[in-house]
Amino acid sequence: MMETLFLRLVDMSLISSYCIVIVLLIRLLLRKSPKVFSYLLWIAVFARLAFPLMLESPISLVPQSIGSQSVSSWLDKADAQTSDQTPALNNEISEVTLENPAKEVSPGTQTLSPAAQSPVAGMNTPAAEAKPLSIPFILSIVWLVGLVALAAYNLVAYRLLKRQLKTANRIDDKVFESSSISSPFLLGLFRPRIYLPAGLKDSYHTYILRHEQIHMLRGDYAVKAILFAITCVHWFNPLVWLAFGLMSRDMEMSCDEKVIRELGYEIKKNYSTSLLSLATGRSLLHATPLAFGEGNIKGRIKNVLSYKKPALWIILGSAVLVGIVVVGLILNPLQAKKAKTTVEPSTTTTTPTTVETTAETTAPVQTTASVPNETHLVLDERYDNWFIDVDGEQISFREVLEMFGDYSPFAYGSPADYKTVTPVDVSDFEAVFEDAGYNVLEGSGIINGSSVPAWLAASPDGYDTIICSTFPSEEAANLAICQFAMRWHYDYAISDSTAAPLETRVTDSALLIFDVGNFYGDDIFLIQYLSGNSVISARIPVEIPRLQNFFTTMETIGLPLPGIELNKNESNWPEKAVLGSTDEFVEYFTEQGYRAYESSNVEGLFMAESEDLNFQASYTPVSEKTYFNWHYLWNVIGGYSTYLNYCETDTYRMIVQGSDREYIVTVYIDDVMIDAWVNLGDLSEADADAMREKVDTAIMEFCFPS
Repeated sequence: MMETLFLRLVDMSLISSYCIVIVLLIRLLLRKSPKVFSYLLWIAVFARLAFPLMLESPISLVPQSIGSQSVSSWLDKADAQTSDQTPALNNEISEVTLENPAKEVSPGTQTLSPAAQSPVAGMNTPAAEAKPLSIPFILSIVWLVGLVALAAYNLVAYRLLKRQLKTANRIDDKVFESSSISSPFLLGLFRPRIYLPAGLKDSYHTYILRHEQIHMLRGDYAVKAILFAITCVHWFNPLVWLAFGLMSRDMEMSCDEKVIRELGYEIKKNYSTSLLSLATGRSLLHATPLAFGEGNIKGRIKNVLSYKKPALWIILGSAVLVGIVVVGLILNPLQAKKAKTTVEPSTTTTTPTTVETTAETTAPVQTTASVPNETHLVLDERYDNWFIDVDGEQISFREVLEMFGDYSPFAYGSPADYKTVTPVDVSDFEAVFEDAGYNVLEGSGIINGSSVPAWLAASPDGYDTIICSTFPSEEAANLAICQFAMRWHYDYAISDSTAAPLETRVTDSALLIFDVGNFYGDDIFLIQYLSGNSVISARIPVEIPRLQNFFTTMETIGLPLPGIELNKNESNWPEKAVLGSTDEFVEYFTEQGYRAYESSNVEGLFMAESEDLNFQASYTPVSEKTYFNWHYLWNVIGGYSTYLNYCETDTYRMIVQGSDREYIVTVYIDDVMIDAWVNLGDLSEADADAMREKVDTAIMEFCFPS
């Protein structure tokens, strides 16, 4: 089906975009290396664009959180939201019964409005209804039309060029000369020929012909044609066009360098002159990939003149780096494969499950505080006897997991096996959240047909919602949070994705399950905590003050985020920041002894770096206002930093983060992000403090000159 094919292509293009960004960054490290290494880097990008399935390995540079993202699921969700359905929390938790008249609310039963909906344990969200003209279908039609148009244009361009070359004269085997062209190129895929413009000087002829012959010997003509075809398939992604253009540039420059190595470094000046004589002002992406010529003359001349014989350590280091990056980007992160067990068909598949504590329905739980790191998840009888409700149909946990094939959402163990070692007392939930500025209501939730006590906390505007439910046992609470995860995975599986976007953190006090893919809403962060027989579920818009208030309040209760400290240090930065220009950025860091320059790969990006690359700074335009909020959230839940400080004034916003390995200060002023990063490595504490001070000084002097 064309719609399914298009959604798969979009998912591949999404992961490839991440790979393109990584390749762009690695190319910066290869500036002094032969361009053939930059050329080889693009193997990973175009392999990702061409092949939907990749081998799995414990060694992969594609994070699980990136690989689990799916544009197709977002499109399905957006399509579903165009319907007139506004589902409230139903079945497992569908109503909150108010029990505290002192709160000045009417007694009775209250159904939560969409603004107050929260991903509470056991939540059921109706699946999106099929539509005659869904968003994915419309987009797939647009994609197909664009692909056909590109194919037709290139076919016509190829035929016109062939007609133009009918009068070309053969001057050697597979070498032709034509007065109707002004630049040399290779033409053909199966029987390539070299075409040279008529009237070339003899001194230039040798260099130019050898350049084209190297293209032919290396098979560049076939490589470029194949990669151009892949680019046309992904024509909707501008990063893919950027990748194709830069790949072509690296191809040409690597070919230039090979000519110099063969004919001698003393020809660089004459070779550059020959290139200048061919400058036609044409774009690199011209005509047809079956006839590619000499684009980017200015860049190639600059590269030829600066090219020197590389040191052996540069060649070896570049080869190792490129090998690691290419293999790491091609391989998928390892996914556990679940082992099937033979279980007699359940006799309760037509009746809703209820929480009981008998041996028949309650699984044995472990006494450790962490989810087991198994390579195979054993699906025991619990997964046949536990269910989620989908439009009145009971679907077992096993059925949900089997929808993923070899991609198990519980690849590293099931939350069903988690048992709290040191449960947190949440009896002061009401007082703590009221002190934090939330409105709190006491009520009860309907979980698996049984009523459980619950608290509902909401921000004054109703956008932040937190529900704390107390279950009769930890097993019952565990089942409820598993039902939430299973319903999530079910919704994600029917969106034709390959992995669920839920991540898990475990401590002695709590199991955390949260959404890193923004699957259920625009700019919404969803998280659940399981501690003892209590489940706290939260739905928070991705805005730093809201997130900061929620995380701080949860820490007060005794459930901090594992592995990171938030705003433990007072900010000593001034109240007012000044946005310097890019010229001032280059001037300042040059004066400080760093190499400062404008990136040739990313428009508007300026970089500064030390000779050993252990200090780097950047000046980057940021178009999206929400980028700063997501920057904060990803660093909070990503697990890369051990502390993070956030501050905001009328003139700037700042994030200071770090660990024992690195230290980063990022300042947002207007629509510009300025940051400085230092590698702490294995430095002593005194040396690490000195490096941190170097970063602080650079940011202070550039962003706060007064």
